[in-house]
Amino acid sequence: MHSVSIHPATNLSKRVGEDVKKQFLTTPPALLIENPAYSSILSKLRNDYKFCYLVQWLYVLKHLIRMGEAFDVENLEEEVIGIADPPVFLDSFKVKLIQYLSNYKINSVSDEFSGCVDQIFGSEMEYDTLGLEDKVDILYQLVLRANKKSPDHFRKILSRYDDQEEEMRVTPLLQVSNGDTREEYLMLKDARLYYRKWEFVKMSVPKKRKDYLKEIEEPEYIYFDNIEPKVVEWKCLAAGIYQFDRYTQDLKASAGRKKKSISYRLASRLDSCYDRVIAHDLRKRKQALQRKKEVKMQFMLAHRKRSSRLMEREEHRKEQEARRHADQERLEAEAADRRVERRRKMKEKQYALASMGSRSQTKTRSSSPVYDAQTREERELKRQKVQAVILNGGEIKQEENWQVLIYSMRMIKTSFTMPTFIPYNPHKE
Repeated sequence: MHSVSIHPATNLSKRVGEDVKKQFLTTPPALLIENPAYSSILSKLRNDYKFCYLVQWLYVLKHLIRMGEAFDVENLEEEVIGIADPPVFLDSFKVKLIQYLSNYKINSVSDEFSGCVDQIFGSEMEYDTLGLEDKVDILYQLVLRANKKSPDHFRKILSRYDDQEEEMRVTPLLQVSNGDTREEYLMLKDARLYYRKWEFVKMSVPKKRKDYLKEIEEPEYIYFDNIEPKVVEWKCLAAGIYQFDRYTQDLKASAGRKKKSISYRLASRLDSCYDRVIAHDLRKRKQALQRKKEVKMQFMLAHRKRSSRLMEREEHRKEQEARRHADQERLEAEAADRRVERRRKMKEKQYALASMGSRSQTKTRSSSPVYDAQTREERELKRQKVQAVILNGGEIKQEENWQVLIYSMRMIKTSFTMPTFIPYNPHKE
């Protein structure tokens, strides 16, 4: 059986109002960058102090290199990790940095950025072959150079903010000092909770006066050379309302009623940050929902266009098939008409020939019925007899008189000359 996934908004504490929960329930359960496949590299990136510095700098000082207003930390993370391709914002950030530092506008980031970085640092960095951490370090160094390039321009950018100190200063929610270390919990511009641990150089005061005077006589640059504190630990504790709420509730559960404990004090400070985290995360998840709808709409439009093309193609095929079928029926009908006409003409011809033969036979029978009834030998014998009578001028019988006349007419047709003779009259003596 497949397990039914539960929306993480259902597990939010009572600190989150019901109306807000309903709004989160309408958004996707997880963002693209929250996929477990990216959790390891994403955790490494968020725990990098230099990357966090880049994010805060883009929120506050991106106008220093004339970048636009639109910026979102989740989009930057997707592009840095390689989820979003092409990395539109990251490429624009690189172009603006190079243009501000070297007064040269590059046309192709993939072809020219690495060479420009080498020129700025004066050595071959081979940016394209570096790992993720080293690439972030290069961008961090470029931003530091941009801050120092023009102090006047830097102050002009800061003058845009009404309360410069409040905007620029990072005030910890809670500080815990322990000897030479200090732990701080911070809520930065990206509405994420961070942990920072400082380590201070241990200072020893000489017990004897002569040792004290000896220390004072040394130059200041030697004394203060290694006095700066160092960040020894930096990590992101919570990003997004789901992690933030779970982390806060775990603090409250571990603190119990110990109001002086660090967990209790930190949890009480985090309560005031809920609205800020909710506003940022809800806006981001609504954007993801809108983008999902747009992708779905584009898919539907593409599918609809494809379906329309298929329907048009099918209708065109049916029209061609109907036209071909109609042409075939027309040709078959014309062929059938030609066959009928041919048979009719053939029958008429046969009927005409039959009629002519019938009339010829009827005429012959009516003119000489006795002659046709006789055999060939009899006709030949009578013909010879009649011929002999005509030639000799002998007597011929009454019934044979008509045969003499027929024979004479045949002779006339054969010779094309009219013979001169006097018909025989048997009664004339």
